[in-house]
Amino acid sequence: MQAPGRRRSTHVAVFALLMALSPPALTASGTALIYDAFLSGAPVGTARLTFNRSESGYRIEGTASADGVAHLFSSWQTHFQAVGGFREGRPQLQRYAYDERERRKRRVLSLAEGMVHQVKDGQVRSSFPVLSGTDVLTAFFVEPGCWPDRLLHTGRYNYRIQGRPAKQPDSCDFVISDDEGSQTRIHVRFGMHERFRVPVLVRTRGLLRASVRLRESPSAIQLARKREL
Repeated sequence: MQAPGRRRSTHVAVFALLMALSPPALTASGTALIYDAFLSGAPVGTARLTFNRSESGYRIEGTASADGVAHLFSSWQTHFQAVGGFREGRPQLQRYAYDERERRKRRVLSLAEGMVHQVKDGQVRSSFPVLSGTDVLTAFFVEPGCWPDRLLHTGRYNYRIQGRPAKQPDSCDFVISDDEGSQTRIHVRFGMHERFRVPVLVRTRGLLRASVRLRESPSAIQLARKREL
């Protein structure tokens, strides 16, 4: 995601990883969400996720893939998971993994016992210590907020995120910096979905107009239409 893969830059890391979810079986304590991704207004991806949270822990897992116009030149798809517990009210990541594919390329990454393990195109890569900070999924879904200064990681890369409340209700403006000094500005709006506060809109600021939007459920759309009558 930088140099040249890493130079997909910060917005792609947030953009892809907020998408990179989708559900296996939904439990009674979980909620299902569908996100649609757009680039300059054109649909480029869809993701479905299951988010479970209780007093003892949390679980975020799913899949996502290129869609719309992006599907014409990309076969990207991924399976994703973040599982953790709570210690003194703070989330503690226990398991984080993804399986990402693009045509014949494949990368499998997992965190275990303080180390990051990778297999790329069938070849085992060198392991390295888990990066500092909070994984992106746990941060945005378990501890959503306008963090003044925080370290995030994607499993492979670290980012510093600095936020402040935006003018819109329950929204934040962030500046995200990678380790090469590149910066990306994003706007995030949160909202209640069933009983959880989750991101409902992630939008990049600047020349590249990318966004990820929570799709309204059929029941929510019907309720909104009734209110208009």
